[in-house]
Amino acid sequence: IFLRLPSGAQIVLVVGGEDSGAPMELFGRTDRQLWGKSIQMLPDLDQFLADERLRHLFVQNYDLLGCDRNYMNAVRLGHGGCAAPPSGERLLGKVSPMPIGLDLHTFGEKAAKRARRSGEPLLWWSTPCRQAAELRAARAAGPAWPLRRACVGVASGAEYETRIELAAVVELAMEKRGAEGSSDSDLCVLRLSRDRAAMWRAAASPQFVF
Repeated sequence: IFLRLPSGAQIVLVVGGEDSGAPMELFGRTDRQLWGKSIQMLPDLDQFLADERLRHLFVQNYDLLGCDRNYMNAVRLGHGGCAAPPSGERLLGKVSPMPIGLDLHTFGEKAAKRARRSGEPLLWWSTPCRQAAELRAARAAGPAWPLRRACVGVASGAEYETRIELAAVVELAMEKRGAEGSSDSDLCVLRLSRDRAAMWRAAASPQFVF
């Protein structure tokens, strides 16, 4: 539809696609490809960004610069990487990330599926409003920032390669400090439960969460 717009048209686009990257993955410039056949209907990315009809592009999972930092494209993790991004400040400046906030839908959707399978009513605590209330309560119950542990909280059992890398790096630093006779009280990895409510409560104790 965009390509059929009159030459004098001006449009701002907002693109989102769950875990899929944009615009690099959307336009077929990455090793990973979750957009499927939709990319076959798109023009070249450089051509698209240079089009005067496009005022700006806001994307959910920005990957125009630093595309290979996404672990699913990272060469260091055995993936195929990304093609070169468009060049020039004008084209690069036309794309901005669009923060979407907390993921409150996944937990609710899983609870809804369980309710449909079992025939039981959907539990009230799975709603986005209830999850937000639990998060606010966990934050209020946690210690003030100066009193929090100088740790990186990492969800235990997480399969994401970047989380595994982070835990390995910090744990290696801890081992090195221990071998040197240094105290490691100011450096740690805190394993967080994967249970949503328990994880949120525990996440209020470290200074950083990944």
